[in-house]
Amino acid sequence: MTDEVIPLASATIILLRPSDAGLEVLMGQRHSSHSFMPNRFVFPGGRVDDEDALSSGFSEALPSARDDQEPSLCPEMRLTLARTALRETLEETDLLIGRPADISSAAPGSAPIWQAYAEKGLRPAFEDLMLIGRAITPPPSHKRFDARFFLADGRLAHGDLPVDGDSGELLDLAWRPVAQLTGLKMPTITKILLNIAVKAWKNDGPTLPDEPFEFTTI
Repeated sequence: MTDEVIPLASATIILLRPSDAGLEVLMGQRHSSHSFMPNRFVFPGGRVDDEDALSSGFSEALPSARDDQEPSLCPEMRLTLARTALRETLEETDLLIGRPADISSAAPGSAPIWQAYAEKGLRPAFEDLMLIGRAITPPPSHKRFDARFFLADGRLAHGDLPVDGDSGELLDLAWRPVAQLTGLKMPTITKILLNIAVKAWKNDGPTLPDEPFEFTTI
């Protein structure tokens, strides 16, 4: 009998933005060599690292969430997850999710991600992240994640995607019209969270979902 694999905390950002073709979402394809969800199209994200528990050195407003969405999730962990999502987005897409700011009085942390924000005259857009869902990989999977999903406005993304669409983490990375995703290989949970995110886009911007959401079986 093998021991049950403990899910690793992780965080993901769903970035939506308006376009002439309707709402677009940023997605990329996982490499075939990945042991978890190979060849599937996903949002940028990944597991929590130790450094994500440390302050960014910028003002860190608490990402928004419904009062009835995981009320037991403490503010410190919500910020840790937000830092993870921002860091993974930079590592996987070369994009910074932030707002222009006078950073002369800021003291960005030594981690490369926070230095990157400072170099571009940006502050991380913590207050623009919205916690909209959770998914826990079920046993008996050999690799499990306890993933939280944030929604954010893609117009806050600064920088350029890799020219060839390959970030080293994701292939075929691109903004894709939501209405044209038919046939794209996506995990079931990705489809579910994308649907929640699209429904939460109202009045030309992201909002919190109308209902709380916790998904723990896929």
